[in-house]
Amino acid sequence: MSKIFGLDYGDKRIGLAIAESESKAMAPFKILKNNKNLFSELKKIINEEEIEEIIIGLPVGLKNQETLQTKKVKDFINKLKKEIIIPIKTEDERLTSKLHKNVFKKRIDALSAMSILESYLGRH
Repeated sequence: MSKIFGLDYGDKRIGLAIAESESKAMAPFKILKNNKNLFSELKKIINEEEIEEIIIGLPVGLKNQETLQTKKVKDFINKLKKEIIIPIKTEDERLTSKLHKNVFKKRIDALSAMSILESYLGRH
């Protein structure tokens, strides 16, 4: 059964959610620090969990315009593509962090990643 990661990129933290593509069962997975060890940690998790695809939340402005954070995420995606060989796709992440912010402060990044993944799986 193939697994998919949802990833919510942040300047300080990276939220991860995991889903099985067939059953679409998903859960928050982990929060990683955005530091020099990030790519090695991601590669290790991808191998251990046998991840076959990554869906990364792409932040765009409410009027569908690129923002500074959009550019940061695109730069991150380009670097990640040099490190791993599995497919990477993006999903509009507008308002996902705000959706969870007041309810689950400690797991907000992983929950946001799960919302990104849920949106993607709902359309495919």
